[in-house]
Amino acid sequence: WLKIVNMPGGLARVVNGLIPAEKKNKVSFPTNVAAELLERMEPHQLESRYGGAAPDLAPDETYPFHFFRNPRGKAAVLEEHPIESFMSSEREPEDFSM
Repeated sequence: WLKIVNMPGGLARVVNGLIPAEKKNKVSFPTNVAAELLERMEPHQLESRYGGAAPDLAPDETYPFHFFRNPRGKAAVLEEHPIESFMSSEREPEDFSM
Protein backbone atom coordinates (compact mmCIF):
# COMPACT_ATOMS: atom_id res chain seq x y z
CA TRP A 1 0.00 0.00 0.00
CA LEU A 2 1.13 3.51 -0.68
CA LYS A 3 -0.21 6.63 1.05
CA ILE A 4 0.66 9.88 -0.70
CA VAL A 5 0.35 12.82 1.70
CA ASN A 6 0.82 16.59 1.44
CA MET A 7 0.00 16.72 -2.26
CA PRO A 8 -2.23 19.57 -3.48
CA GLY A 9 -5.68 18.37 -4.60
CA GLY A 10 -5.26 19.28 -8.28
CA LEU A 11 -1.93 17.52 -8.53
CA ALA A 12 -3.33 14.50 -6.65
CA ARG A 13 -6.06 14.15 -9.31
CA VAL A 14 -3.44 14.27 -12.09
CA VAL A 15 -1.23 11.68 -10.38
CA ASN A 16 -4.26 9.49 -9.63
CA GLY A 17 -5.16 9.59 -13.33
CA LEU A 18 -1.70 8.25 -14.22
CA ILE A 19 -1.97 5.20 -11.93
CA PRO A 20 -3.01 2.03 -13.79
CA ALA A 21 -6.52 0.82 -12.91
CA GLU A 22 -5.26 -2.50 -11.50
CA LYS A 23 -2.98 -0.63 -9.06
CA LYS A 24 -5.43 2.02 -7.81
CA ASN A 25 -6.48 -0.14 -4.85
CA LYS A 26 -2.86 0.00 -3.59
CA VAL A 27 -2.47 3.79 -3.71
CA SER A 28 -4.43 6.43 -1.81
CA PHE A 29 -4.37 10.15 -1.13
CA PRO A 30 -5.72 10.30 2.45
CA THR A 31 -7.63 13.36 3.58
CA ASN A 32 -7.33 12.41 7.27
CA VAL A 33 -3.64 11.48 7.28
CA ALA A 34 -3.36 10.86 11.03
CA ALA A 35 -6.28 8.42 11.18
CA GLU A 36 -5.16 6.38 8.18
CA LEU A 37 -1.50 6.18 9.16
CA LEU A 38 -2.25 5.30 12.78
CA GLU A 39 -4.20 2.27 11.53
CA ARG A 40 -0.92 0.79 10.25
CA MET A 41 1.77 2.34 12.44
CA GLU A 42 2.57 2.66 16.10
CA PRO A 43 2.23 6.25 17.43
CA HIS A 44 5.90 6.35 18.52
CA GLN A 45 6.97 5.67 14.92
CA LEU A 46 4.91 8.46 13.38
CA GLU A 47 5.90 12.14 13.43
CA SER A 48 3.62 14.42 15.42
CA ARG A 49 2.60 16.36 12.29
CA TYR A 50 0.98 13.11 11.11
CA GLY A 51 -0.74 12.39 14.43
CA GLY A 52 2.01 10.36 16.10
CA ALA A 53 4.25 10.86 19.12
CA ALA A 54 7.66 11.02 17.39
CA PRO A 55 9.26 14.45 16.96
CA ASP A 56 8.88 16.14 13.57
CA LEU A 57 12.04 15.88 11.49
CA ALA A 58 13.43 18.43 9.05
CA PRO A 59 14.03 17.07 5.53
CA ASP A 60 17.79 16.93 6.12
CA GLU A 61 17.24 14.81 9.27
CA THR A 62 15.34 11.99 7.56
CA TYR A 63 18.36 10.23 6.11
CA PRO A 64 19.88 7.95 7.24
CA PHE A 65 16.59 6.37 8.17
CA HIS A 66 15.59 6.10 11.82
CA PHE A 67 14.71 2.66 13.13
CA PHE A 68 12.55 2.36 16.20
CA ARG A 69 12.70 -0.08 19.06
CA ASN A 70 9.71 -2.36 19.50
CA PRO A 71 8.25 -1.81 16.01
CA ARG A 72 5.30 -4.10 16.71
CA GLY A 73 3.98 -2.00 19.61
CA LYS A 74 3.21 -2.44 23.27
CA ALA A 75 1.26 -5.67 22.79
CA ALA A 76 4.35 -7.30 21.29
CA VAL A 77 6.32 -6.71 24.47
CA LEU A 78 4.22 -9.37 26.14
CA GLU A 79 4.95 -11.89 23.40
CA GLU A 80 8.23 -13.73 23.36
CA HIS A 81 9.83 -13.93 19.95
CA PRO A 82 10.45 -17.57 18.89
CA ILE A 83 14.17 -17.08 18.29
CA GLU A 84 14.59 -15.41 21.68
CA SER A 85 12.95 -18.33 23.44
CA PHE A 86 15.08 -20.75 21.42
CA MET A 87 18.31 -18.92 22.26
CA SER A 88 17.49 -18.43 25.93
CA SER A 89 20.00 -20.12 28.21
CA GLU A 90 17.40 -20.35 31.00
CA ARG A 91 15.42 -23.06 29.23
CA GLU A 92 16.17 -26.71 29.60
CA PRO A 93 17.24 -28.36 26.34
CA GLU A 94 14.52 -30.44 24.78
CA ASP A 95 14.90 -34.22 24.84
CA PHE A 96 14.35 -35.64 21.33
CA SER A 97 15.30 -39.20 22.24
CA MET A 98 12.83 -41.97 21.47
